[in-house]
Amino acid sequence: MDTADGLGATDSTRRLKIMQDSVAGTFGVMDAVVVLGLKTIALSEITSYRWLVLMIAAEWGRSGQVAAITFYHYLKPTGKGVFHKQSIKLPQDLFLGLGSLLTLSGLLILFDVHRW
Repeated sequence: MDTADGLGATDSTRRLKIMQDSVAGTFGVMDAVVVLGLKTIALSEITSYRWLVLMIAAEWGRSGQVAAITFYHYLKPTGKGVFHKQSIKLPQDLFLGLGSLLTLSGLLILFDVHRW
């Protein structure tokens, strides 16, 4: 929502100040409504193996955050992301989540009673 509020600002010098503000603006609320609506539609369209799709989406989102923290630079030298950037170990952190996802989903597919 902060990103949508910042992108809605026409003045580039105020953009970071708007994004730091904790109050949701008009563009942020519109963005939240659209994103939640799209997520609801997408979940209602999944007919089989919904649990597997949700696990993959959660892992993809988490891995995306780890990769973004690692590979992108920050606008400010101090902030919440600096702590995380210093503690991330690549590629172990990415492979740990991916390995756990593959193991768990493989076991759930293997022991699926309806497939037997």
